[in-house]
Amino acid sequence: MHTKPILGLIACAAVASFTLPASAAPKSYADITAVASPASVKPGGTGKLVVSVKLVNAKTHINANKPADPFMIPTVFTPGKVAGVTFGAPIYPKAQSVTESYSTKALLVYKGTPTITVPFKVAKTAPKKPIVLTGSLKIQGCDDKSCYPPVTQPVSVTVAVK
Repeated sequence: MHTKPILGLIACAAVASFTLPASAAPKSYADITAVASPASVKPGGTGKLVVSVKLVNAKTHINANKPADPFMIPTVFTPGKVAGVTFGAPIYPKAQSVTESYSTKALLVYKGTPTITVPFKVAKTAPKKPIVLTGSLKIQGCDDKSCYPPVTQPVSVTVAVK
């Protein structure tokens, strides 16, 4: 008997039952910004790409990078491939535990303005000119009643190599 695939289908159906269609999602439930710190780096130097997600409604949250429910879509930052730059592992904020009307167990989420920090290093051989750090941020917003379709937002910020 194949119970694991059937249980997986049932769980996916349960998640799908509280995910609203894209047309029902708010125009924008999050404002995503990125800055480099510092704004200029020497060849061989290091910095941080700081990605902030400002949730525009107090009832809205996004799933944590490691959600408690394996069927929830995690928040994930994926660095782009940038010549002369090596990215470290993203550092995610501490998740908050909430229980919503559609969940029987507590969910791990980010509220307010969560910030993801991504360390980077510029190669010693990098030319002294501006470089554009890129990546993408995948999030799924939810409120106290339902979840919205996940979105992937490109992120970019220019860093001066001096």
